This record gives sequence, C-alpha cells and structure tokens, in this order.
Amino acid sequence: MKTNKLNIFILLVLFCISFTACDTDIDQMYAKSTADVVPSALSYEGFTDIVVDESNINLTPVVLNWTKSDFGQDILVEYSIEMATNESFSDSYIVTVGNDVYSKALTCSDLSKWVIDNFNGLDANDMPLKVNLLMRIQATIALENPSVTIPPDKVYSNTISLSVTPYNVPDAYPTEMYMIGADFGNWDWSSGDVAEMIPVNGYEGNFWCVRYITAGNGFKWCSKREWSGDFFSLGEDIGFYTDDGNAFVKEDGMYMVFIDMVNARISVEPAKVYGMGDCFGGWDTATYPFEADGKTMKATTAASGELRIYAASDISPVGSDWWRMEFVPINGVIVYRGTGDDQDRVTVDAGKTVVLDFNAGTGTFK
Repeated sequence: MKTNKLNIFILLVLFCISFTACDTDIDQMYAKSTADVVPSALSYEGFTDIVVDESNINLTPVVLNWTKSDFGQDILVEYSIEMATNESFSDSYIVTVGNDVYSKALTCSDLSKWVIDNFNGLDANDMPLKVNLLMRIQATIALENPSVTIPPDKVYSNTISLSVTPYNVPDAYPTEMYMIGADFGNWDWSSGDVAEMIPVNGYEGNFWCVRYITAGNGFKWCSKREWSGDFFSLGEDIGFYTDDGNAFVKEDGMYMVFIDMVNARISVEPAKVYGMGDCFGGWDTATYPFEADGKTMKATTAASGELRIYAASDISPVGSDWWRMEFVPINGVIVYRGTGDDQDRVTVDAGKTVVLDFNAGTGTFK
C-alpha cells in the first residue's frame, strides 16, 4: 500500500515538472529565429540637408516613419532612433520613442542639440559645423516580456542619411554677475573683495549691488570670476563714464550699481536704501531712507519689530515690489534675498542705529 502511494506521488511530481517545462518552452517561443524576424522599414518625409538658424529653430524639417517589427508574436516592442556618423554606429546616440510607436517628427531644435551635444557640431570658436548623420530604427523586445529569451532581442531597420548644420542657441542671461576693480579685489578674481552682484528676484538678466566707489578707480563686470567675457559697458551708460576699457565715477561716494542686460544698460547712481516695516514706522515704500555716512549707510529704528530693508534704482523694474531687492543683517552679515523666498526674520529694538557697510558685507545694530 505504501509503495502504491509513493508511486502516485512520484508520478504527480513528474507531471508537474513536465507541465512546467512545457509552459516555459511555450513562453520562450514568442520570438522568431534570427533569420525570420522582420525589422522595421524606415522612410522619411521632408528635408535631408538641414541648416538650422534662428528663423527655423522651432520648425519640423523631417518626419521619420517606420513599419512594425515582426518578432513572431504580438508582443510589446520599444522603438528608438539610433543615430551616428559612421556605418558601424560606433559613436551612436539613441533617442527612445516609445512602445508601438511608428512615427517621429524631428524639430530643428532637437537636431541642433543632438549634433552639438553628441557629434562635435561646433568648432573651437563655437561656430557651427555641418554633421552628416546616419539614422536607423532600433526595435527592442520590451522588458515586460522577460520570458522571451530566444535571440534576437533587438533588430535594426535600414538607414537614412541626414546632414545637419546646427544653430548654437545663445544661453539665457547669466545667473551670476561680479564687479572687479581697484576698489573690488584690486583686479584679482581670487580676492574676497570682488563684488558679487545680486540678481533681482523674478527679473532675469537684472543685477544690483551697493558699493562705495572711489573716483578715478576703474572697474568692470563679468558673469564669471575670470577674464573671459568681461565688459565695461552694455551700450547705454548711466551715471558713469568709460575710458581705456574700464568704467569710472567722477566723485567718491556710495553708489547703486544696476545692470539691466535685457535692455543693454548699466546705471551707477547715488545709492537708495530704505527701511520697511513697523520698526521704522510703517510699510510705505521710499519713506524711511538710510543716509550715507562715509563708507557706510545708517538709519535709526522708531519702534521694536521685524527689520526689513531694501535697495532701489531709478532704472529698476520692480516698482512697489520692494522685496525683489531685499536684504537683512543676520548675525552681523548682510544676507541678500536674491532669487530666494522670504528670509529669516530679524527683530530689533526701538532706537537702534542700523549700520550697513556694503563693501565689507556687514550689518550691525548700535
């Protein structure tokens, strides 16, 4: 009796193994053999000699179309565009299109970016170079079919040829700006005295700083801490003069330096700094000014409360949005809001003199 039960158990195990093996074999036979898989047939509509410039950067010069790759079963297939500069595709760049998608419009913007970023589309002087590309469609069995193990797991279409001359789209306005000169680091970019200008909150390409400037001491600007792309004028010079490649003021004083790259102008004007809030007497703009005192600016609080301070310029676009050029002394250091959110709150007692030394970057209460 025990022998019969054992035999029945063995038969059941063998049956399960046989069933599982058959099931696995069936799962693995989704794909055709290598010789029988039918790759996509690639064609195009549009142009094959594409010169990108400012006028057509957003246009679509060519559309790729391809047929469905046949792996033998109706399985999920992912399609990608593979491009290269040689027939071996040794320097290929791949752009994934998606599952069961059979067309892709190529914009001038995309083509230009791909060529510049991946195929040396610019020379040493950042001038555009014509690049000849080969393109093909790569069809890959998607990972959602892990049981498909019979090769090939990917196949390639025929190739088409495109030539692309890219357009080097100018970068957006810089996010940083520095002022260097005899008073600001003594022309040494590694100096901590180089003036770091503050971006105007919400206004791209606008920067400001307040500094004491000595007449006859030259200065200029750059978006990097190096002698590359430095400038002393943008076209419209307000409140300063230029000579021999540098900017100058005629009199010693505390100045607001404002750069408006959008409208290509720079203003160097007597500094305007104001207190704001209950500790100064209210929330009206341009009502509680700081006064210049040598190389500092000072104001005395009228009551206890939160300390808010901002700067203003005659060419500033911010209007009543004073907080776009706001700053506050924290632990003795002037901290600028810049492009950030509300700053940490600082409270001050009544009758305190707030002393701001912009060149040293300090703010104290006395």
